Amino acid sequence: MHRIIFIRHAEVDLDPSKPSSEWRLKETANESVIRLVSQTAWDGVVRIYHSPEVKAVATAEIVSQWTGIECRGCSDLREVEMGVGFLSRETFLQKVANYLARVPDADCEPYAQAEARIVGAMKALIPKCGSHSLAVVSHGRILSLLFGYLFARAVTLNEWQGIRTPDLAVLNLDDGRIESGFFAGERLARGLGAIE
Repeated sequence: MHRIIFIRHAEVDLDPSKPSSEWRLKETANESVIRLVSQTAWDGVVRIYHSPEVKAVATAEIVSQWTGIECRGCSDLREVEMGVGFLSRETFLQKVANYLARVPDADCEPYAQAEARIVGAMKALIPKCGSHSLAVVSHGRILSLLFGYLFARAVTLNEWQGIRTPDLAVLNLDDGRIESGFFAGERLARGLGAIE
């Protein structure tokens, strides 16, 4: 079976004095990541790719230590770029809702550019593992863009909020179905050639 295990990074300690790309995981992250990944079959997974952001690297390292699978960085798995400082929860959620609805925002990486980046990353990573499975550790918004692309529909704010930290989804590339985790049961609306 040819699968991709998508993992959203573990919960972070919010630090308004630093960019979110530098936020570190909470002390409880190790336990929560192991609890999550221990419920998933890792047979056939040959590599874990991760975003360069601190929280994704740390999450990938926990997964790698638990599974014994090598991890490597991939800059195109980084979160959607947002050129603003720390925002209140309400303002941040409004920005995310608008972004997912494709409302242009001068503070954010253009939607089409971010979507092309994550889709391009997957197109590059899948062949590197041949017929084997792989895991990807990334972020909620950029993964929402990828799934929106694959489902040929917008991912809603509520769906994005439903992706926990940490969380995972297992995509079966053989039949185009989300086997488990967030978006479980959904099928790709675009052919598998859309990302292979």
